[in-house]
Amino acid sequence: MAADMPLQILGSPMVFWLSLFLIFAGISMHRMGPSFDRSRFGLPIACIGVVFLFSPSPDSVHPEATVIDSMASSFTWLVCAISGTYLIVGSSPNYGVSNPLSTGIGWILVISSWYFATPSLISLEIDLALDGIAGILGFVTGLLAFSLGIWIAEGRSSIVGVSKPLSEDEVRLVQTILVRRIGSEMDDN
Repeated sequence: MAADMPLQILGSPMVFWLSLFLIFAGISMHRMGPSFDRSRFGLPIACIGVVFLFSPSPDSVHPEATVIDSMASSFTWLVCAISGTYLIVGSSPNYGVSNPLSTGIGWILVISSWYFATPSLISLEIDLALDGIAGILGFVTGLLAFSLGIWIAEGRSSIVGVSKPLSEDEVRLVQTILVRRIGSEMDDN
């Protein structure tokens, strides 16, 4: 009960939107790549966002509660579908080394996701299905806008030409730094 107090103070809608913010911030930080020190924090921040997403109490009344309930009921088949798709794409010969075992496990997971999703799909009413489709379209539109922003930012940050070769002073400076960092291996050359 005491562990739920900070989340109750924030309020369930605020926790929901905070979790979405953390997920997108974590994905953005993770995309920075290994050359930036902040990239190592991306995956943990995104995971904290996912944990926060399912943390509000289900008995609270707010518009986001329906989304959280829907995501919680879809969690099993979504995990199976996403992990199966990841295994299939990762083990296909176009994107890496072909691995028939991973491909088979991936297809088993994808088929299992359909098995887990079928009961919830059969029980849907047409009004709820149309509302869900509209919500998914809105979410996909947001993801497309996010991806478009990344694409535009990465497209504008291209390298403008080749740098000039190092001068003799710069070469000596780099050699001195390397000798200090690596050791006397550079002295032999």
